[in-house]
Amino acid sequence: MSTGVLARRRSARGATALRGGPVLRPSPYLVCGALFWLVMSLAYWRVPLCCDAGQHAAVIERLRVDLLHPRHPMADLP
Repeated sequence: MSTGVLARRRSARGATALRGGPVLRPSPYLVCGALFWLVMSLAYWRVPLCCDAGQHAAVIERLRVDLLHPRHPMADLP
């Protein structure tokens, strides 16, 4: 037998189709972004929405009274 038959063929560097595709290596921006999204999603469920909606309603009420010079929505300050 010849040595060429017994020798194994090696794939060329960069030929990902022969080795099962590219290796998933997420960038640091993707990791930080996913972590930030997870923390903000968990924080969203901890804060009650009713208080936030009340503050928005107070701002709309103050803007309705005086559009150019609204007063502070939580305190009665200019």
